[in-house]
Amino acid sequence: MLIILKDALRSVPVYGWLMQLGLYIFLQRKRDSDIPHITRMLNYLIQLGTHPSLLLFPEGTDLSKSNVAKSNQYAQANGLNELTYVLHPKPSGFVAALQCMRNTGAALHDVTIAYDDHERGKRPSEKDLVTGKFPRAIYLHVERHEMKSLPEGKRELEAWLRSAFQKKEKLLKEFYEAEEGDETDTNGGEETW
Repeated sequence: MLIILKDALRSVPVYGWLMQLGLYIFLQRKRDSDIPHITRMLNYLIQLGTHPSLLLFPEGTDLSKSNVAKSNQYAQANGLNELTYVLHPKPSGFVAALQCMRNTGAALHDVTIAYDDHERGKRPSEKDLVTGKFPRAIYLHVERHEMKSLPEGKRELEAWLRSAFQKKEKLLKEFYEAEEGDETDTNGGEETW
């Protein structure tokens, strides 16, 4: 499995080096250089005959209060809904990756993660994880999408991704705002989490 990560992680002793050997894709967060880099890396792997699995975070960063504020400033400037539980996605890398992988037989797995926190309403941070303060439980909601079911054009893929993040916002809002002990059911009677 390949993961798309920020370039600074390349320099982490041992782990960064191992990720480089694993051909992880490191981004400098500069669209003009990152998009061609994603395309080159994926095309290279596909030409080798591999079927790469790719882990991509379209939000581009963590869900800190300052990043939520920046995301909502972007929303206000662009006529989008403000979000609380997710950030507005940055679609360029997502679109580039899907366009490369469209004819490989791959599928898109859209994963939404919810945490049962030690302190209700306190999101886990990277510092919490490093210091051993893990969530009590982690819940995953996974949806599989065949490539042929996804739009092909750049604008249509961007709109699809934004819609997917609106759905994530709704799922997470229902999860976190449910009273403790309530079952969260947003899937017509089927268990969601």
